[in-house]
Amino acid sequence: MQALLGTRTAADLNLAAQVILLAGLVVGFWLARQKRFDQHANVQTAMVLLNLFFIASVMVTSFYAYVIAGGSTTGTVAQLMIAHGVLGLAIQGFALYLILRMRTKVIPQPFRIKNVKTAMRATLAAWTVLVLLGVGIYVERYLNERAVVSAPLAELRQLGADLYVHAVELDD
Repeated sequence: MQALLGTRTAADLNLAAQVILLAGLVVGFWLARQKRFDQHANVQTAMVLLNLFFIASVMVTSFYAYVIAGGSTTGTVAQLMIAHGVLGLAIQGFALYLILRMRTKVIPQPFRIKNVKTAMRATLAAWTVLVLLGVGIYVERYLNERAVVSAPLAELRQLGADLYVHAVELDD
């Protein structure tokens, strides 16, 4: 197991940033409960926009390298990354929608959801689940060390064992 700031510095920093962003969103939630709506809006907006930076600079490149360029879609990490990516983009998009809905007049009236409080809480809950999923991906990808046996090596061992059996049979 490597140190938190080892060779995978981008992933380490992103993990720390995501935990901090989630803490910021929880602080923003608390501000709303305290009826400090201007501060709530500023904190939530900052957290959502900051997350765009991490998505673009760390998550997309990691996804591309592991899943697309790596050609891996069947392993546990790849499947978790795909689910995290799809759900994460949906939640990030909805969070951006909420910012536009609350802070601007860009969203036409027919497309403005009415019960914003429930939508915000659901977004925070989904964001929390996504951060936990991201932690799971980090643990599975970087901390769970497993012995990997490649298929050709296993086949070579089997062929060697078969060859030995046949050699013994010929001696008899």
